[in-house]
Amino acid sequence: MSSPIAITQPNQTPVEVRYRITGINIHGSGVTLSETFSKLASYLQSEMVKDFALTRTNMEHVFTNFAKFQINAATEGTSQQAAAPV
Repeated sequence: MSSPIAITQPNQTPVEVRYRITGINIHGSGVTLSETFSKLASYLQSEMVKDFALTRTNMEHVFTNFAKFQINAATEGTSQQAAAPV
């Protein structure tokens, strides 16, 4: 799961930051969705962040990440084969 967070400092351009938080609401992880939301809401209230969003991974994300992994692995394999001495 990632949550984009816009961080701003006085006289600076906002920056989007994404975090992946694993284990939310998984038995034994000690990380709950309510605690995560509460912490981010407190950052919003104290103006440490301008906005935040929590999203769940869906099958489209899984497929896209798998495809990127496959493409990167194939590209690296081709590069390593081309660079290997004959």
